[in-house]
Amino acid sequence: MEVTLNEEEQKLVLYSEKELSRLLNISLPKLRKDRVKGIGFPFRKFNKSVRYPMHECLAYLQKQNGLSYEEKDQV
Repeated sequence: MEVTLNEEEQKLVLYSEKELSRLLNISLPKLRKDRVKGIGFPFRKFNKSVRYPMHECLAYLQKQNGLSYEEKDQV
């Protein structure tokens, strides 16, 4: 079953680094190195916990690929 979130709901979703790593097939060390270098996916720090906002990660991916997700489906 596929769940579709609207923009406001996406703003409430925060991925842990392990979740983002699994979803995008990126190693944890790569995510951590990029974070230290100040590059890569946008993140927030809550005490010692690192979280990646869903809506900002989607925007980052769209910017990197130069296409919206709707445009990708049509290609």
